This record gives sequence, structure tokens and C-alpha cells, in this order.
Amino acid sequence: HVRLAEHTISYVRRTGGRVTLALYSALMKVYGHARLWHKTCDLFESMKLEGVMIDTVAYGSLIKAAVESGRNDLARQLFKESGNPDLLNYMSMIRAAGREHDVPKAMRLLEELERSPLPVDATAYNCALEACAACNDRTSAEVLFKRMSENDNIDVVSYNTYLKVLLYAGARE
Repeated sequence: HVRLAEHTISYVRRTGGRVTLALYSALMKVYGHARLWHKTCDLFESMKLEGVMIDTVAYGSLIKAAVESGRNDLARQLFKESGNPDLLNYMSMIRAAGREHDVPKAMRLLEELERSPLPVDATAYNCALEACAACNDRTSAEVLFKRMSENDNIDVVSYNTYLKVLLYAGARE
């Protein structure tokens, strides 16, 4: 599928056509399914150069790709440029903070999300809890898990993730 999608874009350019947001979005989807995150990220510059107006869905795809490829500076730039980040974009940025071993940043993003008009579900909280687990930050995990409990935002994933924190902490003690 990747070769066909790239061939299609190449054909449009060769024949003097304009690569539209719809074509870029389709290519991003193909790259995403193939886990070619770096190629998805590379599309951002082409889109800017060609004056393609990026919508919320495209920003989400680009942010996720930037996080998955470890291009966290690009992810932050896209997050800011999106102007209207949605729940998935926040979750991607919380994951990025966890990968950078920056639990305070993950918590700030979660708090920002909680203050926004967006509905916050267990999945978003689990992203922050996973950041705590990845950083072996038991204290932050305990505080967050208590908050999740109080807000009735706990599911099976929450318990499993919290268990990882406790088991790892127990293995160290």
C-alpha cells in the first residue's frame, strides 16, 4: 500500500496537480498503518511549503507520528500550532512526556486537559499513570491513582498499570 500511495502522490505532482489535504491525509493513514512514523513527520514540511491547510485530524496524525518517532520537539510544535488540541492530541503529548521521563510535564498536561472543556476519560488518565510507571514514580502514581478513584475514572488498564508501579517499587525495596 505504501508504494501505491507514494506513486499516487508522485503522479499528481508530475501531472501538475495539487496534492490536497485529503491526499496527504490518506498518505498519513497508509504510513501510520505501516508504522512509518518518520515519513509521516516528513509530510509536515511538504504540506507547509505547498500551503495545505492542516485540519484537526491531520494535526492529530502528525502529533502521534512525531511522538512515536521520538521527535518530541516537532510534537510540541504541532500541538501548539493546532490551536485547538483534542483529547487524542493531549494523550499523545502525555505519552511523549513519559518517554522523556518527565512526569511533572505529563501531570501538567493532564491538569490542563482537566481544565479544558474536553471530557476526560480513564484512557487519558491511564496515559499519565503509564508515564508514572515508565519513570518508576510511585509517589506521583499514588496521588494520580487516588484522584482517578475520586473521579471514578478507573478501569482494568488503570489497575494493571498501577500494579506495575507497585510491583516494580516492591522489587527495588
